[in-house]
Amino acid sequence: MNKVSSILHGHPRTYFHDLLAPDELSALLERGDSFHLEQVADPDAVALRIQEYLLRLGRSSRVEDQRTSLIDDLASLLPFGLGMLLLLPLLGRQADAMLSPRTDVVIAITRQALAVRCRQATGDASA
Repeated sequence: MNKVSSILHGHPRTYFHDLLAPDELSALLERGDSFHLEQVADPDAVALRIQEYLLRLGRSSRVEDQRTSLIDDLASLLPFGLGMLLLLPLLGRQADAMLSPRTDVVIAITRQALAVRCRQATGDASA
């Protein structure tokens, strides 16, 4: 596998999507280790494929879009009251994520990268 190992034990490894063989991504998901996936041309499509594969494995997952949006940028330029009105939908999504049942895997989408965080069997997870 093409990977960059972390010096500190327990930190997720980084893999490059364009260098992974199809079965390598499946193997990562089956092991249940957290990892970062860089150089992802279409993060939304890859996140969806990961969710579908996890569903076949019987694991729950959710996707968090952590890319900055135009609404965030506009809200920072507007007066407080108007900015808050624009931010309400974002706050609602965050509250929904916090109140929803814990999932086995959280897939965070950033620009051209994914962070796949798997909850450990002990229940102490970053997910």
